[in-house]
Amino acid sequence: MLTKVPQRIGKPSGSVAYEGTGAAEAEFAPIIESGGKVVGYYAPADFAGKTSEAFAVIDVGTMAEYQVCRAMLAAHPKHKESVALIEKQRTSLSIYRAIVQRLEPVRNHE
Repeated sequence: MLTKVPQRIGKPSGSVAYEGTGAAEAEFAPIIESGGKVVGYYAPADFAGKTSEAFAVIDVGTMAEYQVCRAMLAAHPKHKESVALIEKQRTSLSIYRAIVQRLEPVRNHE
């Protein structure tokens, strides 16, 4: 199982920028409809002060399934709207994506 972990660096405005905007939730449906499984979304916390990083964890299956998901997401109308809004508001300074493989813990049976 491969997992996509995008990290978004935005303007450092604390968690208020993420709360109530529905920005992350707006992307959930297009991701799911494109074949990804949203495992979690992690936004800045109030106690962290001003921070600018948010993370998502999305299971994508195999590399072939990831390529299909990526192409479908790029063509999804709601995803295009989200990207246009982010670009218009200039809230995202950079996006870093990593593809990682989940490893199950090895259990020693004595």
